[in-house]
Amino acid sequence: MRCQSRDVVEIGIYKFHTVGKVILGLNTATGIITQATDRELLKATTVVPATVGSEFGMRFVVIGSPKGASKKITCRTKFPAQDLHNPISGKTAYLSEFELEVEIGKPTLRTYALECDWEAVPGEWAMELWYQGRNLGRQIFTVVAA
Repeated sequence: MRCQSRDVVEIGIYKFHTVGKVILGLNTATGIITQATDRELLKATTVVPATVGSEFGMRFVVIGSPKGASKKITCRTKFPAQDLHNPISGKTAYLSEFELEVEIGKPTLRTYALECDWEAVPGEWAMELWYQGRNLGRQIFTVVAA
């Protein structure tokens, strides 16, 4: 079994309609991962307003074999040069990282939601997908002052 690369199906600003589980995300800026379902693409773009409530990302397909096999990939979000400072934990983060189970050949959505005012930092945000130490792809978003 192997993962070779990824194809991007869509990129943009999303809205979720249903919140699923909230799980602990020790290597994330907020310390949690919100698993939402029923997301809708609102606008195909790589420019995102720096406002609480903005959610952006990409729908992608992991290419590899055998098709239908389940694999864990690492999702990384690299923040702008000034990083994110969480006033609750006192920690400063330059990236957020977590594992995501994907099915080879099946579209998967990966987003980042600006849930707190301290996350709404303008600049270049990079979403990366990794498998066994190999970068499968990178997508740049420009978050701009609203």
